[in-house]
Amino acid sequence: MRILIIGGTSGVAIPLIDMLITTGHEVFATARDAAKASHMLLAHPGIAGTFTLDMAGGDGVSNALNTALDTFTPLDRVVVCSGVAGYGPLETVDLATFRRTIEVNVVSCLAVYQAALPFLRASRGRFVYLSSYAGKVPTPFIGAYTASKHALEALGDVMRQEAKLSEVEVSMILPGGIDTAMCSKMLVDIEAELGSLPPEVEQRYGHYYRGHRNLLAGPGKMPPETVAAVVMKAITALAAKPRYIVGDGAQWFIDQKALLEDAAFDSVAEGVLRDAAGLQ
Repeated sequence: MRILIIGGTSGVAIPLIDMLITTGHEVFATARDAAKASHMLLAHPGIAGTFTLDMAGGDGVSNALNTALDTFTPLDRVVVCSGVAGYGPLETVDLATFRRTIEVNVVSCLAVYQAALPFLRASRGRFVYLSSYAGKVPTPFIGAYTASKHALEALGDVMRQEAKLSEVEVSMILPGGIDTAMCSKMLVDIEAELGSLPPEVEQRYGHYYRGHRNLLAGPGKMPPETVAAVVMKAITALAAKPRYIVGDGAQWFIDQKALLEDAAFDSVAEGVLRDAAGLQ
C-alpha cells in the first residue's frame, strides 16, 4: 500500500514508519520544516519521500496538500499523527494557546481529510488519526487539549458516516499516556512554571500542576511502539474498527466516565490529581 503519514518526525510516527517500511509498504511522510524532513530521510532510509507541512494553519494545510498529493497517487491510507498538548487551568490559559490547540488538533485534521478524501475515494482507502482518551474523558488542567479532542471525536464520527458514502473508512486511535517528546516537554514546562505561580494560582490550582507533573514523570506511560502497533492494525485490517482504545488507563477512565454520574466522576478526576500530588 501507499501510505501518507502526517506528522512523521516524532512520537508514535517514528516506530510506525519503520513498521510500515519493514512490512513492505511505500511510505511518504510530512515534517514541520525542511530540517526535520531531511532528518527523517536519514532516520528512515527506506522512506519513499517527504515534504514539509505546518499543521498550525488550516488554510495552509489545505493548499500544501492539494499541491503535494497529486504526486502520491494512488494513495491507499492517510494517517494523521500530529498534535499539540496545552495545559493549565481554563481560568488562566492563554487564549492564543487555546486557539492554536484547536487549530492544530482539529481544524488542520479536517483540512487533511478534505484534501485526502478524493484520493482515498479513488482507492477505496482509509483515513486514520490519533486522538486520545481525553476525547471521551474531560479532566482538569488540560481543558484546551480535552476540548480539541472532544471536537476531534465528533468530527471523526461525522467523517466516518459521510466517508462511508465513498466507500472510505475512518478510524480513530484513543491512547492513554504515551512516553513521547511532547510529554517530556510538558513535564519540563510544568516544572519550570511551578516555581513562579502567582500565590492565588498556587493556592487554588497548585495540586493540578504537581499532580500532572508527577503523572508525567511516573512509570505509567506507554512506549510509542505499543500505540504504533495498534495503528498498524487500523491501517492493515481487512475491516477497520471505528475506534481503537489503547492502554488499560485509557480504558479505565473511559469506563468510569460512562458508568458514573457527573458529580461522582468529577470526584474521581479530582482524586486522581490530588493523589498524584501527594495530598491523599
